[in-house]
Amino acid sequence: MRASQRVCSAGGVLLLASGLLACAEPERPPPRRALAPIEATPAPTATPRPPGYEVVARNAAQRYLEIDTQRERYQPERVALEARDLAAALRAAAARDPSANRQAAEELATALDLLALAFVEPDRAPTLLAAARARYASFLAQPLRHVVIAVPSAVPGYRLRGERLVTREGRPASEARVEVDPGATAGEILATLVAVLRSARERTGASAVVVYAYWPGDDSSGPFTAGRAAYACGGQSAWLGYPPDCETVQVDVVPDREAPLQRIHQRVPYVPR
Repeated sequence: MRASQRVCSAGGVLLLASGLLACAEPERPPPRRALAPIEATPAPTATPRPPGYEVVARNAAQRYLEIDTQRERYQPERVALEARDLAAALRAAAARDPSANRQAAEELATALDLLALAFVEPDRAPTLLAAARARYASFLAQPLRHVVIAVPSAVPGYRLRGERLVTREGRPASEARVEVDPGATAGEILATLVAVLRSARERTGASAVVVYAYWPGDDSSGPFTAGRAAYACGGQSAWLGYPPDCETVQVDVVPDREAPLQRIHQRVPYVPR
């Protein structure tokens, strides 16, 4: 018996059945199957969205200024390529954005193209740089966005704050200041500005007219707070930042008095009453 126990001590169990001694091996667990490696499913790659038009325009404007004022720091061919790339990106961003002021975008893009040429054509650099700076100044004079405003057929009420004949940039002009209603929409502000401008031009005969609009309670002796309309017929130079144009009224509207920097610029045909 002791011998049997020694024989089965390796892990078996001693059984006594029908007077016979036997060793029963314990049940062994089934062999483990190797687990197949789990293949990680790659996460879908997000398609990068191109930056918005305003971001591209502001970055391009800042970069133009840096390149123009620090020209001696750059390698001509490399910075010329960068300027052309910025111009192309700006045009593409403006084309994607239906509310982008494409005229302003084109002015800045052209300034960048001229700046690039100035680096690779040093003999023409002074002329090209002068043209680029003129385009850049034109860009700065315009808002980034151009939104078409729905103009009501009837002119809403307004209050005339003052009207006078002045001399602006060496030429006689009529200047009017009005106060709009506190709940005036962008279209109502635009309609008011154009109506006052036409009336002032027809009464005074001035070839240049500007109308400033203010929200109630604002100081009407300072910069406009609700909008501005400018008409500059004839002349040889820009007036209030706009070129001479007998067919068009340039209008800037501030549709939200809480956000005066968000101006809407629109060109309106001048139609006499």
